Amino acid sequence: MFESLMARLGKCTNYPGCLLAGRNELIPVADGAPLACPECQHPLIDAGRPGGRKPMAVPIIILGGISLMVIMGAGAVYIQVRRLNLEQPSGQIGTSFEQSEIAGNLHQFLPSRHMETVETRAPVAVAYSQCPAGERLAEVQVQLGLDSYEVRYRSGLPDGLMSMVYFLPAGNLHIDARKAGDDWVILNVPLLEPSTVPPADRVAEWDRAADSQNRPSASQR
Repeated sequence: MFESLMARLGKCTNYPGCLLAGRNELIPVADGAPLACPECQHPLIDAGRPGGRKPMAVPIIILGGISLMVIMGAGAVYIQVRRLNLEQPSGQIGTSFEQSEIAGNLHQFLPSRHMETVETRAPVAVAYSQCPAGERLAEVQVQLGLDSYEVRYRSGLPDGLMSMVYFLPAGNLHIDARKAGDDWVILNVPLLEPSTVPPADRVAEWDRAADSQNRPSASQR
């Protein structure tokens, strides 16, 4: 009953001629009653209902809620992006200890891990560790079965040194040797440079390059 009699609140603005307006009091007005000051009969300003919020406060609350949601959404996006960045492994230069140890035992050249991002990479050279430096060249040739493959020799080396390239299906096998008495011994472990080009094409390319180097120039003629 009391809530129905105080359904609304009003405020008088007749400050010069009304005591209630001068006190800035909120005047209760029952539902259905005219919104007028009981003392001076001046129209009242609707001040809302008891215990409720003022009409102007509603838009402010809505805008505040929307702003809070936008801020929370932006914060969630930032946290997710930061989490993804932290979960991605940083670029590592070099290889793991296990990979390096295995490559060392095989005398292989192992590329760094950061090279994995390169679209085209040079093939990994393979060392024939079963043929150590100082072994007789003839024994190495027999051990690796090189008699059936094309071979070319590099020119311009000092006496007592020899460098040759065998054109294997898997690539070019490089062997360097030196004179040791009446025999030849290899200087280092034979190294295979992998290639997908057919051996015949590689031999032809080598011969063309050798011919162009040995062809006399116009001034020599």
